[in-house]
Amino acid sequence: MTAVNKSWSFERAQQAQDRFQANGGRSEDPAGPLYQWTAMHTLDELRKKFEAGEKYALMLALRKCANHDLPMPDWVSRAYIRAFDTVHNYRAKSWDAVFGAPLPKGAQLAALRKKRLKSIQVWNEVQSRLSARQRWNETESRYKSAVPIDDALFEQIGQKLGLGLTITKKYYAHAKAIYGWRPGRTPKKSTSRS
Repeated sequence: MTAVNKSWSFERAQQAQDRFQANGGRSEDPAGPLYQWTAMHTLDELRKKFEAGEKYALMLALRKCANHDLPMPDWVSRAYIRAFDTVHNYRAKSWDAVFGAPLPKGAQLAALRKKRLKSIQVWNEVQSRLSARQRWNETESRYKSAVPIDDALFEQIGQKLGLGLTITKKYYAHAKAIYGWRPGRTPKKSTSRS
């Protein structure tokens, strides 16, 4: 498999994913090139969150690396060792003190599970509709979806998933905060062969 390069365009990552699948790779394999490329960009966002004081972002970054078969970036390695050693050397009483609490105080697990599941479903529906109708925009030098992200889109998706408009929009916003990157907005047309 070709080494994934974070500087690739979305188009280049998709081409690598297509070759991966043509050579017998599974489309849902998290170690596939497109998934790895997306994870690399997500790690950048997690780094920003961690540097802004969100300790749990480190745990999410570790999971992202493990799930997508990626080496830990230096910031993840250093932060993990520092946090681990803080507990290991008795400078903190709990993992929560160094890695952040995994759940907010008073959290309802069933409600959080539903929010996670429905947010992912809404996100996937939006992304599917965006990526299915992309076209090259010469003015902006990027791919752009022909599907607007508006109330009509959220209403259609909400109906499909048995959700109202407002909660569909909230779930999308939640997923966007987690996944951040949107194929219809970020990628630029590749000018390099890397």
